[in-house]
This record gives sequence, structure tokens and C-alpha cells, in this order.
Amino acid sequence: MIKRKLTLLCVCINCALSNCDQRHVKHHSVYILPEGYKGQAIVIFNQKNGEEPKYKNGKRVYHIPISGVLLTQFEAQDGFIDHEYYYLSDTGLLKLEEMSIKDSKKFSEEKLKRGIFLDGTVGIYGDSNDSNSLKYEFFVVSNYLELDSILDKESTQEFEEKIKTYTNFDW
Repeated sequence: MIKRKLTLLCVCINCALSNCDQRHVKHHSVYILPEGYKGQAIVIFNQKNGEEPKYKNGKRVYHIPISGVLLTQFEAQDGFIDHEYYYLSDTGLLKLEEMSIKDSKKFSEEKLKRGIFLDGTVGIYGDSNDSNSLKYEFFVVSNYLELDSILDKESTQEFEEKIKTYTNFDW
């Protein structure tokens, strides 16, 4: 009986400790966009000449410029995410909701509502083993009607050229 209780206790402790690694931490971030911004947006991490890290109430704060390309000194994070997106207007912050591409065929007044698509998309430009590679987070600000044109081949190529210009990185 005692051996069984000890085994159960060891299993419980092991399970608890295995859930303490970095991948299970929830990361809170706030993204501030210029009022009316629409298009692709990217945050590129580990940039020594990038925006200095800023926090508010324990959350990372990213101020996305009108270009949609933010270079930041923050390091990329792994794990669960909790993102908030806002437009910055003269009257304060206006919250943007996260939206789903799979709902893009809906016919309603929702088609005109602007929000965030592809939240939590992360990647690397270059070789992941190369210290010069670019780790990034990507998202799109759009409504359902404009989404296809923002993500079409031509717009995506233009945005990638903009990224190359800002980072001096060619992939």
C-alpha cells in the first residue's frame, strides 16, 4: 500500500514538473497599430537596432509602424499566446478582434468589420541554425472582403520586398 502511494506521488510530481517548461508559459502581448491600418504586419525579433523593449502591466507592447514592419530588440518567445490588438486613435485605443479565415465566406455585416487574421503565425527567414536568421510573428489586419487582395501573390511579394529593405536580409 505504501509503495503504491509513493509510486502515485512520484507520477504526480513528474507530471507537474513536466508542465513547467517554457513551452507551456502563456505570453501576453499588446499590439498597437496606427488608426485605420490595413494589410500585412510583421514583428521581427532580436534586432539590435530595433525598437527597445516596452512593457505595460507585465505585457510586451509592440507599436507597429505604418509600414507594417516592426524591428524589435525583444527575443522571440515560444509557448501559448495571449495577444491583444488595438488601433491608436485621437480618443484612445480601439480594440480589434481576432477573426478566422475559415469564416470568410459568411454573408453578413461582419464582412466589412476589420479585425486580425492569422494571429500567432510565426516563422524564420533563413536557416534556423544560423544566428543571422530572422525570427518573426506575422498577422493581417483586414476585413473579409479585402482579405484575398491583401494576401494575394503581388501584395505578398511587395511586403516581402519591404521586409528585405528594412532588414537588409535577402533570402
